[in-house]
Amino acid sequence: MAGTVNTTFNNEMFLKWVKILGAAGCGHFTNYDVYSCRGIIEYFSKSVVDQLFKYPLSPAYICMSEFLPFCKFKELAPLSGTKYQYKMLQDKPEIIKNDDYLNNLYDKVNGNKKRPTIKFVQLTDLHIDLDYVAGSNAKCGSMLCCRAMFGFPKDPSKQAKKLGSFGCDSPKELLYSLGQFIRSEIKPDAILWTGDSTTHAESYNMTFEQKVDELTFLNDYIKTNLSDYPVFAAIGNHDFGNSHQQDFNNGDQTLDLLADQWSIWLEDQAKEQFQKTGYYAQKLKLKSGKIYNNSNVIMLNTEACYNVNFYIWSYRNDPGNQLEWLNRTLHEYEENNQIAIVIAHIPPSYHECNHGWSVRIKSIFDRFQHIIRFQTYGHEHYEMHNIVRSVMDSKPVGVQFWSASLTPMDLNFPSVRVFELDEEHLIPIRAHTYFLNINEDQPQWLKHHEMTQLYEMDDLSPKSFDILSEKIKEEEYMALKYQSTKFIDALPDQSLAWTKRMKMNLYSNFSTLTFV
Repeated sequence: MAGTVNTTFNNEMFLKWVKILGAAGCGHFTNYDVYSCRGIIEYFSKSVVDQLFKYPLSPAYICMSEFLPFCKFKELAPLSGTKYQYKMLQDKPEIIKNDDYLNNLYDKVNGNKKRPTIKFVQLTDLHIDLDYVAGSNAKCGSMLCCRAMFGFPKDPSKQAKKLGSFGCDSPKELLYSLGQFIRSEIKPDAILWTGDSTTHAESYNMTFEQKVDELTFLNDYIKTNLSDYPVFAAIGNHDFGNSHQQDFNNGDQTLDLLADQWSIWLEDQAKEQFQKTGYYAQKLKLKSGKIYNNSNVIMLNTEACYNVNFYIWSYRNDPGNQLEWLNRTLHEYEENNQIAIVIAHIPPSYHECNHGWSVRIKSIFDRFQHIIRFQTYGHEHYEMHNIVRSVMDSKPVGVQFWSASLTPMDLNFPSVRVFELDEEHLIPIRAHTYFLNINEDQPQWLKHHEMTQLYEMDDLSPKSFDILSEKIKEEEYMALKYQSTKFIDALPDQSLAWTKRMKMNLYSNFSTLTFV
């Protein structure tokens, strides 16, 4: 019976109906136009159907379900995240048993303003659009505007601006402006590049060749214009040849491409690891040429948890063996008195990151809270934060920074984040946000805020973020301030009703700011 169902549904007729119903549902439940909806469904439908019947709707899995518990397949038996956590924490060192290691480090360095720091600039969600045309229709009603195909309106309020427009991805001129600002004003020690570099053009049947053009353009620009700076780069979900999709059982053409393009920045071992799996670790290196033998940068590949990566439906435990590798790598650092920072594209606590995977990596972050000193991510396009809590007692043991995007597609001003880390301990001391008001006639990159000053925080410790988060939940003034920095002041509608609605959403969704 199950085999018949599988054969019947996994055919061209079913795929046709998936496209029809999917486009109709997209048009009804989203703000996207029919053209965009059809394009998105066409782009992803075959991957969905193929992977759906490979595992979740396979005859064996259906037979094993709680509704039809007729079969027993050991390889399909449910796995316990709780057991994984217990095993991971069994050898938790005495030095971190109280879950206050990082907080104690901050107490140790606070008050000494002469301590040397390392300055990182984080670039995330660049989403370059090589087809962006200034003067084209910026309010086309489609998923992605500001292209010649949508015409050139006479109304100035509808025209795409030179340095970017809301609802559109980044023009080349916006990248040029940012590059100049980094060179002349920020002058970092190194660059953290956390993925999603290609445009949101899936609804226009974007090809791999188009992604190659965009990735090549960005890499060539950074190598040419920011060549003084070491770059630690991560891959985002939009960067893969077929957006969001990675099959960990087979090689990936995007990883092959980027391994070659990033070879100027990657150590040989890191390059080999990245090309195989999309993640790597290597020693921290600065513009000065200094290499820190006891400090490391870990880049995670969050396709292993991304719910829209349909291939992970076929992986029941640790896609790409990344968690096993991370555990082993951190144990090696522990044995050799080394420390690390972690970068990736999708925050592991984000609702689009698979819960089972998130539960497991949470225990790793708990177990190695004394090794991992700093974490930063992108993906959401907005500036947010998340508290990493210990498994057993929910104490704040770490902080995950979510940085806002360069692209203004989601109605936020283009921005870039600068972190100053204590050189010895690699804990963040200051976090600066710079932005570009693209609504002005002559936009200039300006400083928007520094976190400790804006929120009157003692420091950037997990304990201080825990206090801040409680204030955001309880105090309207602080909640609205947080909402303002989330969008970098680019609220699309300043009406009282809209502001109240955003405040309510903040309260109802605030659980996402705690890694549980």
